[in-house]
Amino acid sequence: MAMALRACLKKIGCSMQAHSLSTTRKTLTRACVLFDLDGTLVDTDKIHFQAWQKLLERYNTSLTEEEYIHVAGRMNAPVLLEMFPDMSPAEAQQESLRKEELFRDIAQQDAPQVAGIEELLSYLEDREVPKTIVTNAPRANVNMLLKGSGLDKYFPEALQVLADEQCEHAKPHPEPYLAGLRQFDCAPQRAIAFEDSVAGATAAIAAGIPTVGILTTQSAETMYNTRCIVAAPDYTAPTVWNLVATLVGDKKRLV
Repeated sequence: MAMALRACLKKIGCSMQAHSLSTTRKTLTRACVLFDLDGTLVDTDKIHFQAWQKLLERYNTSLTEEEYIHVAGRMNAPVLLEMFPDMSPAEAQQESLRKEELFRDIAQQDAPQVAGIEELLSYLEDREVPKTIVTNAPRANVNMLLKGSGLDKYFPEALQVLADEQCEHAKPHPEPYLAGLRQFDCAPQRAIAFEDSVAGATAAIAAGIPTVGILTTQSAETMYNTRCIVAAPDYTAPTVWNLVATLVGDKKRLV
């Protein structure tokens, strides 16, 4: 994995050198960073697990933590249709909304940031690096989590890609990440995506974006098997900062 990381750093660095042939600072910083929300910016996966358990009580069943790993990051309705083949699509959509209501009831009391994220977001803003959220979450969840975590100041509505509203396909399809790239007219090799789920990482990687796995839900092995270039516990990891510093051409920030 170290060789893969070095290769990615070299690729990003070479891309930066090519951009440096243009003299304007705007061109030099023509890069972008794309973030998932749940489990990536805000540590919510345990809360989603609780919400699923409460929903499934109605059906006298439950999810194990291992089973939840395969649910995390996916849209609710397709998961429910897999779990309950006799459920109609309309019923699955209704139960999906119910699950998100349960989630919000629990999460409104606590929406903890993933460690180091605010320092990284401040760094990107200081260097005028465009950033956006790319999420399968419904708008009510997005608004609540951003406000509850104090991260809403970094992501106004214009800097949000909500697959549920703006895309025909949700993650693991690459469409949401391709929409994120189009926001900034950014080539995928000039971007970095941060994801915590297999579905999300699969989407970002399919869009051609070097992807970092944040280990709030999955193991490092799982995220590397999904072809993430880095797997990190949070945003304090030196590997995360090396990637970002290389992307924006900040040699002083390299660890």
